[in-house]
Amino acid sequence: MTVRTGLAAGAAAREWIGRAAFHEMCKAFTRGAVFNVEPSTSATAIQAWEQAHHQHPTHDPEAVPAFVPVFLNTHATAEHVCPTVGRDHHGHRLVVTTDGGPGGTIALVRLSDLAASWGPVIGWTEDLDGQRVWDTHPFISIDRLREAALHEGDEHGDPPLHPDVVGVIERALVAERLLAPRFVNGYFGPRKRRAYAAWQTRAGYTGTGIPTLADASRLGVRHGFDVR
Repeated sequence: MTVRTGLAAGAAAREWIGRAAFHEMCKAFTRGAVFNVEPSTSATAIQAWEQAHHQHPTHDPEAVPAFVPVFLNTHATAEHVCPTVGRDHHGHRLVVTTDGGPGGTIALVRLSDLAASWGPVIGWTEDLDGQRVWDTHPFISIDRLREAALHEGDEHGDPPLHPDVVGVIERALVAERLLAPRFVNGYFGPRKRRAYAAWQTRAGYTGTGIPTLADASRLGVRHGFDVR
């Protein structure tokens, strides 16, 4: 079984937003549904924190990177853990957390808000239940992204030019609810250009559908990747 890291873990976490699942089972959600870590070697969030080989203690919510398990001191016996994802429009770190939405649903919230209401951040870890889950901050090439956007026309013809790069953008557009998940295929064809143009307009740029370093970087800030 392959451990999920980086953008794949973030995408897995976001798929659960709004669902009534994993009530009072934050550790199981973070370990299994998000990072796909097997087997479980700790019963609770605080046990997972204590067993981690690579701890990064911090009380600053904004110092926690994307796509890692972050732990909070909720003053409960088990404490709390949830996966971090990107940042919002104001630059605040976001998490996907169990019991954070209406009726105890899974929600996308600011880590700072969660810490203020539930209890302070303890820190984050590079590993969970003996498996490394933190990857280095992912980045994509703006030149390759633009090449795909400028030259790909048919989304079902020749092999895509740069599917790994385009895939990062596709998953971010899905998270922005500008692209349906079924259209993620590695091509930057007309459908992706329309979705990307909608993102550019939303972010205050001209909606051409062709990425620039500025608008792609802003998308990266929100979804945990760099553009170079």
